Amino acid sequence: MEKILNLRGLGTAGRQNELIEMALTHRFDAVEIDMTDLLGRDAAMGRRFALQFLQSAKTKVGTFKLPIACGADEAVFQRDFAKLDVVIELARELKCSRCYIEVEAGSDSANFQENFETHRRRLQEIGQKLQESGIRVGLTLQHGAAQSTKTYQFLRTVDELLTLVRLVGHKNVGLLIDTWNWQACGGSWKQVEDLNLALVTEVRLADFPAGVDPLKAKPQQIEFPGNRPDSFAFRVLSHLLQSGYDNSVSIATHASMFVEQSRDQIVYEMSQRLNVLLEVAAGTRSSEALWGGETAELAAVQ
Repeated sequence: MEKILNLRGLGTAGRQNELIEMALTHRFDAVEIDMTDLLGRDAAMGRRFALQFLQSAKTKVGTFKLPIACGADEAVFQRDFAKLDVVIELARELKCSRCYIEVEAGSDSANFQENFETHRRRLQEIGQKLQESGIRVGLTLQHGAAQSTKTYQFLRTVDELLTLVRLVGHKNVGLLIDTWNWQACGGSWKQVEDLNLALVTEVRLADFPAGVDPLKAKPQQIEFPGNRPDSFAFRVLSHLLQSGYDNSVSIATHASMFVEQSRDQIVYEMSQRLNVLLEVAAGTRSSEALWGGETAELAAVQ
């Protein structure tokens, strides 16, 4: 299992050295990188400079957000798609074999059916292009998708996302499971149980504070996974591990979590929580480590 330090809420865009230092200090296996920033570095200063910190580090690159808007107009999409060769070159040099796309929740120009067909066709193209280089792409919904104010609604529920993945029908296009967003977008436990494990490219773990209705939650209403015995995130992780999942796992965060504590302290807590979650889920450690031991202290300081 690969522990990834992801970027959401960290505010490290453009400062690769800080991200790498945090990952190494707190013993993450890999980091998420900002591919848009990396493309800019590569264009402005050359490949060697763009990759120097990442290639010299003793941690690997685990994932990145693919800088392609599948719902954009044709000219914008073709411009972004033309950059995919460079993206693939960078990913291969960094030995990164996965990325993800956050599917937009709406459109101001295309209705649901038009947008769905556009995404299906474009994702097949992207999946085929990435497959040639051994890179998988996972789809996920935008955080706060249910609150989108676009003229035409698009993917806002887990059911709609699963339908898109199924109809794209490309083995290289899978699913990034974000346990917070899964519930916020109406996803059920039964849908987790019924998933084809081969589809899952990444897992991000987070829960809701007690008393919060997931369907009405705001993105900042988020807490570390596993604070309580009824943790949905822990249940998902346990199920996936027992089913043979062995890809990447990370903790989903929000910028609001970094207001009262230092970024370094939060990243330390993320690493410690992931360690205990994985050990308890794998059965190598008692559940008391989560709900009566050292990580209970982490919940208390949030």
